[in-house]
Amino acid sequence: MEHDSIVLSLADGNKVTGRGFYKLYGYEKISLMHLFGNKSYKWQKEYLQSLLEKGNNKFSLDTFDIVDQDIDKPLLLNYVFTINDYITENNNSKYINLNFLKTYFDKFTLTKRNYPFSFTNNNVTKLSVTFNIGNYTIDYLPPDTNYSDSVFDYSLKYSKLEKSILFENTISIHKIEIPKGDFSLSLIHI
Repeated sequence: MEHDSIVLSLADGNKVTGRGFYKLYGYEKISLMHLFGNKSYKWQKEYLQSLLEKGNNKFSLDTFDIVDQDIDKPLLLNYVFTINDYITENNNSKYINLNFLKTYFDKFTLTKRNYPFSFTNNNVTKLSVTFNIGNYTIDYLPPDTNYSDSVFDYSLKYSKLEKSILFENTISIHKIEIPKGDFSLSLIHI
């Protein structure tokens, strides 16, 4: 399981700043720990820049700290980042897309695939975003949505809090191998 929990705030110039708390469990955690091995901070930061990227190519990983690498516990990583030009403005309104997993399924390219898609293990990816809105008011939140079948499920949930928006996205892959026959079933709902 992978769980990325972030707190976003507005900054000057349509920029957002954020703090992230990334937890990785299971085989993926062990793989990342081995990959990092004796690598330098610079190498790790470049790798994490792409792993943790949010929003667009203007994401900048400012700092990170690996808090816990104990073999019996989840890997815990704290990080600070900025995304320039991420807020869109129109008629004195600001718009932001909090779904940083919106391209999650793009990596599968199932439409052109002739062979089964294989994973090393079943997995769950979670994203929790708390967006501090300051003195702004919320005019619209997208409706919650979810889907489930034998291949995967996902849910998107928005909550309006006093001075923030909470967005939660969970994607679960239920099969280690997805046969070609299941591609069309899954693609309808992506």
